[in-house]
Amino acid sequence: MPPHMPLQDLTPQLRTRLSRMERAVGWFVIIAVALLAFGFGYYVYNTAERKGWFKLKAHYFTFADAATGLKVGDPVRLMGLDVGQIIKIEPQPPEDFENNMYIEFQIKEPYYGYLWTIGSRAKVASADLLGKRVLEVTKGEGGHETYLFYPLQTVSVESVRTLPDWGKWRLAEDVYAGKATNLLVRPGWLLPPIWTG
Repeated sequence: MPPHMPLQDLTPQLRTRLSRMERAVGWFVIIAVALLAFGFGYYVYNTAERKGWFKLKAHYFTFADAATGLKVGDPVRLMGLDVGQIIKIEPQPPEDFENNMYIEFQIKEPYYGYLWTIGSRAKVASADLLGKRVLEVTKGEGGHETYLFYPLQTVSVESVRTLPDWGKWRLAEDVYAGKATNLLVRPGWLLPPIWTG
């Protein structure tokens, strides 16, 4: 028998069997590739879900004397939980005599809801006896939420009436009566009618 037998020399029954076998192998390869792609997609989705890639993240920053024991990617803790991560550490310009290191971090949802204007602080704390440090944020005790997902616009009191749909606008800061300490309105309140009427 010659080492290479042309296909034309095969009997019709053998040709039919080979054709069926090729189709079966083709379907097996297609199903195997589809299962592999599905498994990889499922793994990536689960990893993204676990790491919070699909969650909203609020950005904050603080200053420290030194960044010893901290690095980009380290977790940020709140009440013992990892709720975010450090995304940037840079020294301040040489002429800045008050702050040495700039530390930017992000907090993922829903944990940024615990940070309020009164009581919430960021501090660098010792994490272990080997010199590792961690950035901790504390839960707020009052005031206002530190992060709201609304577009901001600075306007004078006189131009409030010119805002489109002014009845839907909310204040973003405390407003006091002149130079006094009497609080007129708080952040989140709708524009007072006295300004818009």
